Amino acid sequence: MTGRFRSHRRSRAAVVLATFGTVLLAGLLAWAALLVIPACGIDFGPLGRLDACPHPDAISAELVAEVENQAHLRDRVNSLQRRLATLPDCPLPDTQGLDADRWQEGDISLLEGCWSLASDYSFQHVDTGEITDVASWEMCFDGHGRGNQDLVFSDGATCSEPVAAVFLENGRLRIDDQGDVACSDSTFIFRRTITCHLEPGGEAACQSRQPERGDTVSDVRIVRRTSP
Repeated sequence: MTGRFRSHRRSRAAVVLATFGTVLLAGLLAWAALLVIPACGIDFGPLGRLDACPHPDAISAELVAEVENQAHLRDRVNSLQRRLATLPDCPLPDTQGLDADRWQEGDISLLEGCWSLASDYSFQHVDTGEITDVASWEMCFDGHGRGNQDLVFSDGATCSEPVAAVFLENGRLRIDDQGDVACSDSTFIFRRTITCHLEPGGEAACQSRQPERGDTVSDVRIVRRTSP
């Protein structure tokens, strides 16, 4: 007798036994693998061992070297901190307050003396685009608003040019370069017109314009010194 479908049934006990045998076999294989393949390599018994991890001695040497390096860095930092603590504080500019009434009245003799840069100030080279900071800038006036200026860039270049100052009707001060400011590195600063107003702290807040450069504007602050 034939049929289209045939099936074979096994007893429940046989199925359980087969499953248990499979699990047992898998466990034995895993245990054997742990014996043969430790965490860092394969042990071939009498044939030797193939290590996949660094030797413990090598790891210890690296740790010792790292600890020593960190100790050296800590000592270096501590040494620099001790040295920094012994350095003198940078002296603050010796400045002198200004008479606001005389400023508003346009008393040009108020300018007599030397004025120093009290803010960041920089220039951009028109050909290369390089920006150079001003390290110092000083203008010294007589009692009639005439004077000279000396400017030093951070790269060591120095520039000099006469200046003249006059008070405007609105209580503002105008300082004019008497020409392009020639510098020691064969460059020059385009002539500037600098307009300033007096602030409560005694500093003059100014805007520097360069007419030949389309009235390019730079903000800058100056302050009068009490000593040369």
